[in-house]
Amino acid sequence: MVVWCKAGTGTVIANGKSCLFESGRYLLLPWGHSIKYEASAEDPFLLGGIHIIPAHLPKRPLTFDVAHDSAHPLANASFRRDIQIPEFPDLKLGWLNAEAPLGHLLEYIVRAFVSRPPQEEMARWMARQLLCELVSSEQRSEVHDHGVPPEIERMKEFISFHISSPLSLRELVEFSGLSPSTVERLFRKYLRTTPVAWILSAKMERAKVLLRTRRLSVAEIGSEVGIPDPYYFSKRFRRVCGKSPLEYRRQGCWL
Repeated sequence: MVVWCKAGTGTVIANGKSCLFESGRYLLLPWGHSIKYEASAEDPFLLGGIHIIPAHLPKRPLTFDVAHDSAHPLANASFRRDIQIPEFPDLKLGWLNAEAPLGHLLEYIVRAFVSRPPQEEMARWMARQLLCELVSSEQRSEVHDHGVPPEIERMKEFISFHISSPLSLRELVEFSGLSPSTVERLFRKYLRTTPVAWILSAKMERAKVLLRTRRLSVAEIGSEVGIPDPYYFSKRFRRVCGKSPLEYRRQGCWL
């Protein structure tokens, strides 16, 4: 479940952990969670919530309902279940960035359900997009690392927002205004790797998200991360991730 604060303040107690909520705060909860809401008496919060079923058999009709207790007919249903999401092993508390798509997507999904439930294909598409944006939001939040110079922060953010471009050391030099040797030195000192290796790792992390959440070909995913040659993309993916793109997709595809 994703729950977010649209206005006001209060506390959300999830799996026994208290989380202070105010406008822009969101919480991602794992399957089988417990949750309690305590709105502020002075400024009660207004919350939005979306439940996601990560794995639902295609041949079984969708039922837009949530099993809140063991007596519910859908409790422990074999055709709808959880899957592991490596980026979110537990509760995830975050902030909605006005410039990022996540907040807009949450509101869009809610509005899509207001008049009537969408068709299955659309519901599955929205769920895939939401999971993808949640992971992307988490990856963007990890761009900032305390204790590193602002030059490194800016270059990491540049890589994150230009992941679909064929980035290289040259682009980082042009963006940062630093010399190639200075860029190399900063990455090695603070990130323990080279700029090129960091770029490749970021591209492969993005590719893993796309493989799990999008029905794109390997060639299309390679293009999405700035590596248009499908053979070269597959080779680099296997070297970094230890398996081919298709093997990775079979083992961890969502929805």
